[in-house]
Amino acid sequence: MVDMKNSEILVSNKIDWLPMKLEWASLKTVIMVHSTRTNHDQTGEEKRYYISSADKNGESFANIIRSHWGIENKVHWMMDVVFNEDDSNISTGFETVH
Repeated sequence: MVDMKNSEILVSNKIDWLPMKLEWASLKTVIMVHSTRTNHDQTGEEKRYYISSADKNGESFANIIRSHWGIENKVHWMMDVVFNEDDSNISTGFETVH
């Protein structure tokens, strides 16, 4: 089976229910991305949550989130390939600090 991914994005600017909304003075939007991924015979599901001071629609947030993770993945790839980061023990013991 081919690796497949399906995502749904839900955006809400109704944040009155959020207990900590006052901690983020410019909070306007709560976003949830629900992703399902099938790889061979295994299916995985995850939900990711974001908060934003922007007032945008789902398509705009999807593009922003996709762009962010694209950058993260490229940086991780560079760190792993160039610096062999995945095999490094330099930060062993500091996991709870990061």
